[in-house]
Amino acid sequence: MKSISNIIILISMLYAGIAYSSDHVEARTLVESGAILSLEAILNQAKIDHPGRILEVSLEHEKEGYVYELELVDEQGRVWELEYDAATGKLLEKEQEEE
Repeated sequence: MKSISNIIILISMLYAGIAYSSDHVEARTLVESGAILSLEAILNQAKIDHPGRILEVSLEHEKEGYVYELELVDEQGRVWELEYDAATGKLLEKEQEEE
């Protein structure tokens, strides 16, 4: 029974790895082509716009183009969501999450 569990876990990990790898490859391709800025550039801008500890980052494809969505917590413990235009690095939206 234990070996069946291990096989299921391994298959799950491989599937998750393939999904992650695919997203990572797409993002890298977009950065290398100049279509979007690197995550490093966006994180550096976020430090200026609203210092805090990053909790989550995602790259979303929306109607108007790619958007980096960052969730962070500031020194007061408030959680913020920041959205950046991935092509220009312009801050599009900044809002505090509801408690």
